[in-house]
Amino acid sequence: MLSIDYEAALPHLRVKFAEMGLSFTDGTLAHAAAMGITQLVWRNGPIENAHAGERGMRNGLHDGVMFARNTWVFHQALEAVRSTDQYALLSFEDRILDRSLVWPGTRSTLSRFGYGALGDIRKHAKGRVNYLLELEDVYGQGSEDFLLLAGTGALFQQDRFGMPGWEPVVERIMVHLEPRTDPQGYVVEVRGRSCHRQAVWKHSLIQQRLQAAWPRSSSQQPDRMQDSTALVGADEPETQPRAAGRG
Repeated sequence: MLSIDYEAALPHLRVKFAEMGLSFTDGTLAHAAAMGITQLVWRNGPIENAHAGERGMRNGLHDGVMFARNTWVFHQALEAVRSTDQYALLSFEDRILDRSLVWPGTRSTLSRFGYGALGDIRKHAKGRVNYLLELEDVYGQGSEDFLLLAGTGALFQQDRFGMPGWEPVVERIMVHLEPRTDPQGYVVEVRGRSCHRQAVWKHSLIQQRLQAAWPRSSSQQPDRMQDSTALVGADEPETQPRAAGRG
């Protein structure tokens, strides 16, 4: 799918990921691969185009929904790259394209959020998963070389879960997860009536806390999401857009 000299790229990728503190031996490279797969298969495609345009507004595909969905897709991708099941990527594809599954963190499904672009979303995801399957055939399922290549996107787009402005998002979420002072380095200042919050943290500490706070199963997920600055917000009505679209 991509015009890349993989053999020439692999040594460079190995160095770049090592500089980021990610390695195959400690399992952290799998996280980079999951991030790259989330961007390649899901986030950087028709769903993002829908989110950014009028269709996204009409379908309720706002920042909060995208944040919840990209987070969930990341965890599905991580499960797939860690699995020894030879059909793990195909199972991943089935889950993210399931039109009846309620998206964790929301109250609706792909049928609603992707209405009018369902065919394009399906075509995009399947094409990218096929590309990943070809990489698996050449380099081996779960191999270091496969994870390096699958995680390439994480080098160029390092915003967490494919969301812009990740640090302000974390800042606001942490306000709800922690007290205003923390001996390990987390500090919140409230300034004036606008209540601007500033956070000081170590990246690893933030990651650990968010992973611990974010439930894995859909039955445990937060019921609602408002936007990218808060976990909980008002529900949107379950309605279909008036304009006809092809799915």
